[in-house]
Amino acid sequence: MKYIVVMPKHHDGFAMYHSTVSRYNIYDLTSFKRDPMEEIYQACRRQGLRMGIYYSHSIDWMDGGDAGFAQEKKVNPGFVNTGASNSWDPSPLTYQQYIQEKGIPQMKELLTKFPGLVEIYYDYPNYMNLQQSFEFYN
Repeated sequence: MKYIVVMPKHHDGFAMYHSTVSRYNIYDLTSFKRDPMEEIYQACRRQGLRMGIYYSHSIDWMDGGDAGFAQEKKVNPGFVNTGASNSWDPSPLTYQQYIQEKGIPQMKELLTKFPGLVEIYYDYPNYMNLQQSFEFYN
């Protein structure tokens, strides 16, 4: 085994690390009060393993990553509700606000916190246009 891929945030928007971008994370909202991603990263370094991350960049049910799908349909003509959207508790953030205020800042945070990642795996960019996807790439 040469590397592992861990998941600091999936579609529910909950960060499994101590994020300063959003309080919706394991450190601030649970009694755990530790950063499991940091612990895994340090363990990988001690064992000579490289680490990659999976980050749900297109979907974030908590903070608008796809919660405002009806509104986004007007802005992004290719926007389609596949049934994986949070239509039951819409976020006040628009999709673009989510990208600028949470998605990209969290990616910068992760890249700074865990230098030398071997891989960044983004789930499918279901609701993103080319420009938004490219922002994450950059």
